[in-house]
Amino acid sequence: MNFHVRALLIDINGTVFDHGDAIDGAPKAINRLRDGGYALRFLTNTESKTVEVTLESLRACGLHVEREELFTPVVAAQTLLACSPGARVLPLMSEELRKAFPPSGRTVGAPAATPTHVIVGDCQAVLDYPLLNRAFRAVRAGAELIALQRGALYRTPQGEEFLDTGAIVAALEYGTGRSARLLGKPSSEYFGLAATSTGFSPQETAVIGDDAHGRHGRPEHRGDDRAGAHRQVRGSGRGGRGRRRLAHGGFGGRGARPAAPPGARHPLTCSFTCSICGVG
Repeated sequence: MNFHVRALLIDINGTVFDHGDAIDGAPKAINRLRDGGYALRFLTNTESKTVEVTLESLRACGLHVEREELFTPVVAAQTLLACSPGARVLPLMSEELRKAFPPSGRTVGAPAATPTHVIVGDCQAVLDYPLLNRAFRAVRAGAELIALQRGALYRTPQGEEFLDTGAIVAALEYGTGRSARLLGKPSSEYFGLAATSTGFSPQETAVIGDDAHGRHGRPEHRGDDRAGAHRQVRGSGRGGRGRRRLAHGGFGGRGARPAAPPGARHPLTCSFTCSICGVG
């Protein structure tokens, strides 16, 4: 059965946004995709900022993204928990990010409460041994361990290096003998949740990005990867390194060239070009 692409999952960093600025032509391209009738989701592995802060950064450089269009690991975790009534979360993340998980029955409200989920995100400002050990004991007692990303380290513009979320996750995995559930790139579940949020099936969804690998060089697909399989033409970034081209890849299968929704115009002719129609 052939499916027409109705939804696009667009990677933010390096594709439409780079080092604090919009990629040349990206705002125009996004508007034309939206006018063409595509449902859009903008994906990022950033779990150190709230959705509101990320939206402000994008809008400040001319990228108009609606709140429901932004899909982060925190949003993925919220989506997952919405399907788990009575979930009690022990969040290893900043105080600001903890607010993303409402206290009404979803966040551990007292030491005596038994967590059902331990979610690890950016916890640099709050992590100490008692909190880490509490998370360790919760997972050992049966709580599900969820990682918002698996970066081992991050480097500041000044060259300083810090442990990243993935290092904390690895410590908990090693200590508990349990494997974490990843809700960020390159997890196929992350892409699947993002696709579902558009209201279209994975077969009607394509991924647009500048790198066929995850944030830290791992392939985007795991196992049979029925959700998240995609093909990309790796683009160049800013600084005169060439024009960026984006290619589609069927979210539920490879090789098919999807037809565009009625009214869509292809290809985009600005310096941010999209070959969603399969044009050369």
